[in-house]
Amino acid sequence: MKVAFLFGNGFDIQSGLKTNYTSFYEYILKEKYGFDIELDSVDNYELEEQTKNIDNLIYKEIALSKDNINTWADLEVQLGLLTYKINPEEGQKFLDDFIDLNIDLSDYLEMQQLDETDDIGDTSNLVEHMLNNFHSELRPKELGRVKKLLLKPGSINVNFISFNYTNTLSLILKKCNAKVFKNQFNKNYNMVLPKSVIHAHGRIGNMPTLGLNDESQFNSEIFDKEEVMHLMKPKSLDLNREVFKSDTINALKDSSIINVFGMSVGVTDKYWWNQIAEVLLGNSERILIIHEYSDMPNSNSSLQVSRKRRIIENKFLQNLEIETKQKAKLKNQILVCYRNEHMLNMDFKSLNRTENNKLKQTI
Repeated sequence: MKVAFLFGNGFDIQSGLKTNYTSFYEYILKEKYGFDIELDSVDNYELEEQTKNIDNLIYKEIALSKDNINTWADLEVQLGLLTYKINPEEGQKFLDDFIDLNIDLSDYLEMQQLDETDDIGDTSNLVEHMLNNFHSELRPKELGRVKKLLLKPGSINVNFISFNYTNTLSLILKKCNAKVFKNQFNKNYNMVLPKSVIHAHGRIGNMPTLGLNDESQFNSEIFDKEEVMHLMKPKSLDLNREVFKSDTINALKDSSIINVFGMSVGVTDKYWWNQIAEVLLGNSERILIIHEYSDMPNSNSSLQVSRKRRIIENKFLQNLEIETKQKAKLKNQILVCYRNEHMLNMDFKSLNRTENNKLKQTI
Protein backbone atom coordinates (compact mmCIF):
# COMPACT_ATOMS: atom_id res chain seq x y z
CA MET A 1 0.00 0.00 0.00
CA LYS A 2 1.15 3.55 -0.75
CA VAL A 3 0.38 6.92 0.82
CA ALA A 4 1.53 10.09 -0.96
CA PHE A 5 2.02 13.57 0.48
CA LEU A 6 2.16 16.50 -1.94
CA PHE A 7 3.51 19.77 -0.52
CA GLY A 8 3.16 23.21 -2.09
CA ASN A 9 4.27 26.73 -1.22
CA GLY A 10 1.91 26.94 1.75
CA PHE A 11 4.15 24.38 3.44
CA ASP A 12 7.27 26.55 3.01
CA ILE A 13 5.39 29.55 4.37
CA GLN A 14 4.29 27.48 7.38
CA SER A 15 7.97 26.55 7.87
CA GLY A 16 8.91 30.23 8.23
CA LEU A 17 10.17 30.95 4.71
CA LYS A 18 9.11 34.16 2.94
CA THR A 19 8.32 32.34 -0.28
CA ASN A 20 4.86 33.74 -0.85
CA TYR A 21 4.35 35.55 -4.13
CA THR A 22 3.79 39.00 -2.62
CA SER A 23 7.08 38.87 -0.66
CA PHE A 24 8.94 38.07 -3.88
CA TYR A 25 7.46 40.81 -6.03
CA GLU A 26 7.75 43.46 -3.30
CA TYR A 27 11.42 42.55 -2.92
CA ILE A 28 12.30 42.31 -6.60
CA LEU A 29 10.52 45.51 -7.67
CA LYS A 30 12.12 47.49 -4.86
CA GLU A 31 15.62 46.03 -5.34
CA LYS A 32 15.73 46.27 -9.14
CA TYR A 33 13.64 49.36 -9.80
CA GLY A 34 13.22 51.22 -6.51
CA PHE A 35 9.47 50.68 -6.80
CA ASP A 36 7.95 50.60 -3.31
CA ILE A 37 4.67 48.84 -3.96
CA GLU A 38 3.57 49.10 -0.31
CA LEU A 39 3.45 52.88 -0.58
CA ASP A 40 1.62 52.78 -3.88
CA SER A 41 -1.89 54.13 -3.35
CA VAL A 42 -2.24 56.11 -6.58
CA ASP A 43 -4.66 56.16 -9.47
CA ASN A 44 -4.06 54.28 -12.72
CA TYR A 45 -2.46 57.24 -14.53
CA GLU A 46 0.06 57.85 -11.74
CA LEU A 47 0.78 54.13 -11.56
CA GLU A 48 1.53 54.06 -15.30
CA GLU A 49 3.93 56.97 -14.82
CA GLN A 50 5.70 55.30 -11.92
CA THR A 51 6.21 52.05 -13.82
CA LYS A 52 7.73 53.63 -16.94
CA ASN A 53 11.27 52.85 -15.78
CA ILE A 54 10.48 49.13 -15.37
CA ASP A 55 12.04 47.63 -18.50
CA ASN A 56 10.91 44.05 -17.88
CA LEU A 57 7.48 43.40 -19.44
CA ILE A 58 6.56 40.85 -16.78
CA TYR A 59 7.64 42.95 -13.80
CA LYS A 60 5.79 45.94 -15.21
CA GLU A 61 2.65 43.80 -15.55
CA ILE A 62 3.12 42.61 -11.97
CA ALA A 63 3.24 46.20 -10.73
CA LEU A 64 0.19 47.21 -12.77
CA SER A 65 -1.80 44.09 -11.82
CA LYS A 66 -0.69 43.78 -8.21
CA ASP A 67 -4.25 43.83 -6.88
CA ASN A 68 -5.26 40.88 -9.09
CA ILE A 69 -2.31 38.59 -8.35
CA ASN A 70 -2.13 36.99 -4.91
CA THR A 71 -0.49 33.58 -5.46
CA TRP A 72 2.08 31.93 -7.69
CA ALA A 73 -0.77 30.28 -9.57
CA ASP A 74 -2.27 33.73 -10.17
CA LEU A 75 1.07 34.92 -11.53
CA GLU A 76 1.25 32.03 -13.98
CA VAL A 77 -2.27 32.81 -15.20
CA GLN A 78 -1.29 36.49 -15.56
CA LEU A 79 1.75 35.49 -17.63
CA GLY A 80 -0.59 33.83 -20.08
CA LEU A 81 -2.88 36.87 -20.22
CA LEU A 82 0.11 39.14 -20.82
CA THR A 83 0.98 37.27 -24.03
CA TYR A 84 -2.36 38.45 -25.46
CA LYS A 85 -1.72 42.07 -24.47
CA ILE A 86 1.74 42.54 -26.01
CA ASN A 87 2.49 43.09 -29.67
CA PRO A 88 3.58 39.98 -31.63
CA GLU A 89 7.02 41.53 -32.20
CA GLU A 90 7.48 41.68 -28.44
CA GLY A 91 7.42 37.88 -28.17
CA GLN A 92 11.19 37.58 -27.92
CA LYS A 93 11.34 40.39 -25.38
CA PHE A 94 8.74 38.50 -23.30
CA LEU A 95 10.91 35.35 -23.41
CA ASP A 96 14.04 37.29 -22.36
CA ASP A 97 12.11 38.78 -19.46
CA PHE A 98 10.67 35.36 -18.59
CA ILE A 99 14.24 34.02 -18.33
CA ASP A 100 15.14 36.94 -16.02
CA LEU A 101 12.09 36.14 -13.88
CA ASN A 102 13.21 32.53 -13.46
CA ILE A 103 16.77 33.56 -12.59
CA ASP A 104 15.59 36.21 -10.11
CA LEU A 105 13.16 33.73 -8.56
CA SER A 106 15.89 31.11 -8.10
CA ASP A 107 18.20 33.67 -6.49
CA TYR A 108 15.44 34.91 -4.20
CA LEU A 109 14.38 31.41 -3.10
CA GLU A 110 17.98 30.40 -2.48
CA MET A 111 18.27 33.41 -0.17
CA GLN A 112 15.07 32.39 1.65
CA GLN A 113 15.56 28.65 2.02
CA LEU A 114 17.05 26.88 5.01
CA ASP A 115 20.81 26.51 5.21
CA GLU A 116 22.07 22.93 4.94
CA THR A 117 24.15 23.57 8.06
CA ASP A 118 21.20 24.75 10.17
CA ASP A 119 20.87 22.57 13.25
CA ILE A 120 17.16 21.82 13.17
CA GLY A 121 17.56 18.68 15.25
CA ASP A 122 16.11 15.22 14.73
CA THR A 123 12.75 15.54 12.97
CA SER A 124 11.59 11.96 13.67
CA ASN A 125 8.90 13.04 16.15
CA LEU A 126 7.66 15.68 13.74
CA VAL A 127 7.32 13.18 10.90
CA GLU A 128 5.75 10.51 13.12
CA HIS A 129 3.24 13.05 14.40
CA MET A 130 2.14 13.83 10.85
CA LEU A 131 1.87 10.17 9.86
CA ASN A 132 -0.36 9.54 12.87
CA ASN A 133 -2.50 12.67 12.49
CA PHE A 134 -2.76 13.68 8.83
CA HIS A 135 -6.36 12.43 8.90
CA SER A 136 -7.37 13.71 12.34
CA GLU A 137 -9.28 16.81 11.13
CA LEU A 138 -11.66 14.78 8.95
CA ARG A 139 -15.27 14.20 9.92
CA PRO A 140 -15.92 10.91 11.77
CA LYS A 141 -17.39 9.09 8.77
CA GLU A 142 -14.53 10.21 6.54
CA LEU A 143 -11.98 9.27 9.18
CA GLY A 144 -13.51 5.78 9.26
CA ARG A 145 -12.81 5.38 5.53
CA VAL A 146 -9.17 6.34 6.01
CA LYS A 147 -8.77 3.99 8.97
CA LYS A 148 -10.25 1.16 6.91
CA LEU A 149 -7.44 1.57 4.39
CA LEU A 150 -4.75 1.87 7.05
CA LEU A 151 -6.01 -1.28 8.79
CA LYS A 152 -5.27 -3.43 5.77
CA PRO A 153 -2.39 -5.90 6.24
CA GLY A 154 0.98 -5.00 4.77
CA SER A 155 3.60 -2.29 5.03
CA ILE A 156 2.77 1.24 3.91
CA ASN A 157 5.25 2.96 1.60
CA VAL A 158 5.18 6.72 2.13
CA ASN A 159 6.15 9.14 -0.65
CA PHE A 160 6.98 12.83 -0.23
CA ILE A 161 6.47 14.99 -3.33
CA SER A 162 7.48 18.63 -3.23
CA PHE A 163 6.10 21.17 -5.70
CA ASN A 164 8.48 23.75 -4.21
CA TYR A 165 11.97 24.54 -5.47
CA THR A 166 13.38 24.85 -1.95
CA ASN A 167 15.08 22.23 0.23
CA THR A 168 12.72 22.38 3.24
CA LEU A 169 11.11 18.99 2.81
CA SER A 170 14.40 17.32 1.85
CA LEU A 171 16.06 18.64 5.01
CA ILE A 172 13.21 17.35 7.16
CA LEU A 173 13.62 13.88 5.64
CA LYS A 174 17.42 14.04 5.88
CA LYS A 175 17.24 15.00 9.57
CA CYS A 176 14.71 12.26 10.33
CA ASN A 177 16.79 9.59 12.06
CA ALA A 178 13.93 7.08 12.10
CA LYS A 179 13.02 5.77 8.67
CA VAL A 180 10.34 3.29 9.74
CA PHE A 181 7.31 3.94 11.97
CA LYS A 182 4.60 1.71 13.35
CA ASN A 183 1.18 1.94 11.73
CA GLN A 184 -0.93 3.04 14.69
CA PHE A 185 -4.01 1.22 13.36
CA ASN A 186 -2.22 -2.03 12.54
CA LYS A 187 0.89 -2.31 14.69
CA ASN A 188 1.97 -5.53 12.98
CA TYR A 189 3.05 -3.44 9.98
CA ASN A 190 5.22 -0.42 9.40
CA MET A 191 5.05 2.89 7.56
CA VAL A 192 8.27 3.21 5.56
CA LEU A 193 9.69 6.60 4.56
CA PRO A 194 11.17 7.20 1.10
CA LYS A 195 14.92 7.48 0.54
CA SER A 196 14.51 10.94 -0.93
CA VAL A 197 11.98 13.66 -1.71
CA ILE A 198 10.65 13.90 -5.26
CA HIS A 199 10.77 17.45 -6.64
CA ALA A 200 8.00 17.48 -9.22
CA HIS A 201 8.95 20.85 -10.74
CA GLY A 202 12.69 20.87 -10.16
CA ARG A 203 14.86 22.51 -7.51
CA ILE A 204 16.88 25.67 -7.03
CA GLY A 205 19.93 25.25 -9.24
CA ASN A 206 18.26 22.51 -11.26
CA MET A 207 15.94 24.34 -13.66
CA PRO A 208 12.82 25.14 -11.62
CA THR A 209 9.64 25.09 -13.70
CA LEU A 210 7.43 28.16 -13.89
CA GLY A 211 4.81 28.48 -16.62
CA LEU A 212 1.42 27.47 -17.99
CA ASN A 213 -0.31 24.11 -18.32
CA ASP A 214 -1.22 24.12 -22.03
CA GLU A 215 -1.59 26.31 -25.13
CA SER A 216 -5.13 27.33 -24.24
CA GLN A 217 -3.70 29.49 -21.44
CA PHE A 218 -1.49 31.82 -23.54
CA ASN A 219 -1.01 33.22 -27.05
CA SER A 220 1.23 30.55 -28.55
CA GLU A 221 1.13 32.15 -32.01
CA ILE A 222 3.78 34.74 -31.14
CA PHE A 223 6.37 32.06 -30.29
CA ASP A 224 7.98 29.27 -32.29
CA LYS A 225 7.22 25.61 -31.50
CA GLU A 226 10.24 25.02 -29.25
CA GLU A 227 9.59 28.19 -27.26
CA VAL A 228 5.98 27.15 -26.77
CA MET A 229 7.14 23.85 -25.30
CA HIS A 230 9.31 25.61 -22.73
CA LEU A 231 6.43 27.83 -21.58
CA MET A 232 4.22 24.84 -20.70
CA LYS A 233 5.16 23.08 -17.45
CA PRO A 234 4.24 19.53 -18.53
CA LYS A 235 6.12 19.87 -21.84
CA SER A 236 9.06 21.58 -20.15
CA LEU A 237 9.28 18.63 -17.78
CA ASP A 238 9.34 16.31 -20.80
CA LEU A 239 12.16 18.28 -22.40
CA ASN A 240 14.46 18.93 -19.45
CA ARG A 241 13.34 17.10 -16.33
CA GLU A 242 11.84 13.81 -17.42
CA VAL A 243 13.11 12.06 -14.30
CA PHE A 244 11.14 14.48 -12.06
CA LYS A 245 7.95 13.85 -13.99
CA SER A 246 8.29 10.06 -14.15
CA ASP A 247 9.26 9.78 -10.48
CA THR A 248 6.21 11.82 -9.49
CA ILE A 249 3.88 9.73 -11.64
CA ASN A 250 5.32 6.51 -10.18
CA ALA A 251 4.92 7.82 -6.62
CA LEU A 252 1.28 8.67 -7.26
CA LYS A 253 0.52 5.47 -9.12
CA ASP A 254 -1.60 3.05 -7.08
CA SER A 255 -1.53 5.30 -3.99
CA SER A 256 -4.45 4.46 -1.72
CA ILE A 257 -4.35 7.87 0.01
CA ILE A 258 -3.10 11.09 -1.59
CA ASN A 259 -2.67 14.21 0.56
CA VAL A 260 -2.40 17.68 -0.99
CA PHE A 261 -1.12 20.34 1.41
CA GLY A 262 -0.25 23.99 0.84
CA MET A 263 -1.23 23.95 -2.84
CA SER A 264 -3.80 26.04 -4.65
CA VAL A 265 -5.70 23.66 -6.89
CA GLY A 266 -5.25 25.96 -9.89
CA VAL A 267 -5.45 25.59 -13.64
CA THR A 268 -1.70 25.85 -14.27
CA ASP A 269 -1.20 22.47 -12.56
CA LYS A 270 -4.09 20.77 -14.38
CA TYR A 271 -1.71 18.07 -15.56
CA TRP A 272 -1.11 16.83 -12.03
CA TRP A 273 -4.76 17.02 -10.99
CA ASN A 274 -5.60 14.81 -13.96
CA GLN A 275 -2.86 12.37 -12.96
CA ILE A 276 -4.38 12.15 -9.47
CA ALA A 277 -7.86 11.67 -10.92
CA GLU A 278 -6.58 8.74 -13.00
CA VAL A 279 -5.19 7.11 -9.85
CA LEU A 280 -8.48 7.58 -7.99
CA LEU A 281 -10.58 6.23 -10.85
CA GLY A 282 -8.49 3.05 -10.77
CA ASN A 283 -10.06 2.03 -7.45
CA SER A 284 -13.14 3.51 -5.78
CA GLU A 285 -11.65 2.94 -2.29
CA ARG A 286 -8.78 5.37 -2.93
CA ILE A 287 -8.99 8.78 -1.29
CA LEU A 288 -7.74 12.28 -2.03
CA ILE A 289 -7.45 14.56 1.02
CA ILE A 290 -7.13 18.25 0.18
CA HIS A 291 -5.79 20.16 3.17
CA GLU A 292 -7.05 23.69 2.65
CA TYR A 293 -5.79 26.70 4.57
CA SER A 294 -8.85 28.74 5.44
CA ASP A 295 -10.67 30.20 8.38
CA MET A 296 -12.07 27.33 10.35
CA PRO A 297 -15.62 26.64 9.17
CA ASN A 298 -18.32 27.41 11.71
CA SER A 299 -18.89 24.07 13.42
CA ASN A 300 -22.40 25.19 14.34
CA SER A 301 -23.42 25.47 10.71
CA SER A 302 -23.41 22.28 8.66
CA LEU A 303 -24.47 24.33 5.64
CA GLN A 304 -21.40 26.56 5.89
CA VAL A 305 -19.10 23.57 6.22
CA SER A 306 -20.74 21.87 3.25
CA ARG A 307 -20.47 24.98 1.09
CA LYS A 308 -16.78 25.48 1.80
CA ARG A 309 -15.96 21.88 1.09
CA ARG A 310 -17.95 21.94 -2.13
CA ILE A 311 -16.05 24.99 -3.38
CA ILE A 312 -12.69 23.18 -3.04
CA GLU A 313 -14.10 19.95 -4.43
CA ASN A 314 -15.49 21.73 -7.51
CA LYS A 315 -12.26 23.67 -7.98
CA PHE A 316 -10.42 20.36 -8.29
CA LEU A 317 -13.05 18.74 -10.51
CA GLN A 318 -13.27 21.64 -12.97
CA ASN A 319 -9.61 21.10 -13.89
CA LEU A 320 -10.20 17.50 -14.97
CA GLU A 321 -10.37 16.45 -18.60
CA ILE A 322 -12.71 13.54 -18.00
CA GLU A 323 -16.38 12.77 -18.57
CA THR A 324 -19.07 14.22 -16.33
CA LYS A 325 -20.00 10.72 -15.20
CA GLN A 326 -16.43 10.14 -13.99
CA LYS A 327 -16.39 13.47 -12.14
CA ALA A 328 -19.55 12.45 -10.32
CA LYS A 329 -17.85 9.23 -9.29
CA LEU A 330 -14.80 11.09 -7.99
CA LYS A 331 -16.84 13.35 -5.71
CA ASN A 332 -17.14 10.55 -3.20
CA GLN A 333 -13.35 10.11 -3.15
CA ILE A 334 -12.42 13.73 -2.41
CA LEU A 335 -12.19 14.76 1.23
CA VAL A 336 -11.46 18.31 2.41
CA CYS A 337 -10.16 19.43 5.79
CA TYR A 338 -9.22 22.88 7.04
CA ARG A 339 -6.28 24.18 9.05
CA ASN A 340 -4.69 20.81 9.72
CA GLU A 341 -1.95 21.78 12.16
CA HIS A 342 -0.35 18.33 12.13
CA MET A 343 1.29 18.52 8.67
CA LEU A 344 4.99 18.90 9.56
CA ASN A 345 4.09 22.10 11.37
CA MET A 346 7.26 23.79 12.60
CA ASP A 347 8.66 27.29 11.98
CA PHE A 348 12.27 26.35 11.25
CA LYS A 349 13.34 29.94 10.59
CA SER A 350 12.50 31.09 14.11
CA LEU A 351 13.36 28.01 16.17
CA ASN A 352 16.74 27.61 17.80
CA ARG A 353 17.94 24.21 18.93
CA THR A 354 16.56 24.54 22.46
CA GLU A 355 13.12 25.56 21.25
CA ASN A 356 13.22 22.79 18.67
CA ASN A 357 13.86 20.17 21.33
CA LYS A 358 11.07 21.60 23.51
CA LEU A 359 8.60 21.31 20.67
CA LYS A 360 9.67 17.77 19.87
CA GLN A 361 9.00 16.77 23.47
CA THR A 362 5.45 18.10 23.32
CA ILE A 363 4.49 16.36 20.07
